[in-house]
Amino acid sequence: MNETRVLLIGGASHTGKSTLAAALGERLDWQEISTDQLGRHPGRPWPVGGRKVPQNAREHYERLSPEELRDSVLDYQRRMWLTIERIVAHRLVDRSSRPLVIEGSAVLAEKIEEIPMPDVQPFWLTASRDVLRRRIFTSSEHESRSPAEKMLIERFEARNDLLDRHARAHLDGFEDRLIDVSDAPPPEDIAALIVNHIRL
Repeated sequence: MNETRVLLIGGASHTGKSTLAAALGERLDWQEISTDQLGRHPGRPWPVGGRKVPQNAREHYERLSPEELRDSVLDYQRRMWLTIERIVAHRLVDRSSRPLVIEGSAVLAEKIEEIPMPDVQPFWLTASRDVLRRRIFTSSEHESRSPAEKMLIERFEARNDLLDRHARAHLDGFEDRLIDVSDAPPPEDIAALIVNHIRL
């Protein structure tokens, strides 16, 4: 019998991880956790929800190249992975607790061979660079920004592409774990695909 207790949903920014996790949580009646709740690396370098860009985030994107930004995120995510492992291990031991969906960029594709499947089922969302760039530029209102603000957004986009490439490189041979969302399929359809794959 399939004893899946945890679903992991990873992927680059603007692939729809949070929306998919919500659809899975509703469909399965599982608890949802975002890795953003566990800690946050300097986030998006544009105003979100009326909040200004923190000075440390602005300086972070001004100071580092896209490759350095990628490496900084990966260093943070590797440390965050230890927290994810602890949460997963507790959920596997405590069978009386609700199963769990964990989503976030800190779900690292490079750790796939360490994941205890089928108790834990990982999936990663990806899309073409053009699609993700359009989503990022739309979300950030790139066209209306100042030249300095555009530069920060463009570095974020370049970093995002490098992180997506990094994930896909580690999923060679695990293509059934990679879901392309370039065509923006409804999250309910992706959730159904995942549920069918793990055959709960």
